[in-house]
Amino acid sequence: MAGRANVAGDLTLSTPADGSGRRSGAPVSRGSTPAASWGGRPVARCVADARPRRRAVLTGRLTGSRCRVEGLELVLDDGTGSIALFFLGRRGVVGLTPGALVTVEGTVLDRHGRRTILNPYYEVSTSW
Repeated sequence: MAGRANVAGDLTLSTPADGSGRRSGAPVSRGSTPAASWGGRPVARCVADARPRRRAVLTGRLTGSRCRVEGLELVLDDGTGSIALFFLGRRGVVGLTPGALVTVEGTVLDRHGRRTILNPYYEVSTSW
């Protein structure tokens, strides 16, 4: 059985036949080496290289958090800079506390003059 395709205007998202729900073209295959590009564009590996409207896979420590009306805002610092992680509609996320070492993946946005990733994929790490 072939995967399904969801078509919205010019955007086509394909769903794998294995039912995993994972979209093709994503830069990171969990448990394997991250890809160097996504959609033909390079993937940033450090905050200093992260640019708006580009994909990033970043590893660093959470240095701050605050709960806002819109959701939970965390700050990730990887030694080259910091970036805001915003979880819409959440007051907390299990394992994401200041001091935690995490790897996040998402598209970088310029939100109110700050680099931000909305609702990123994340993985809490145990070692640097």
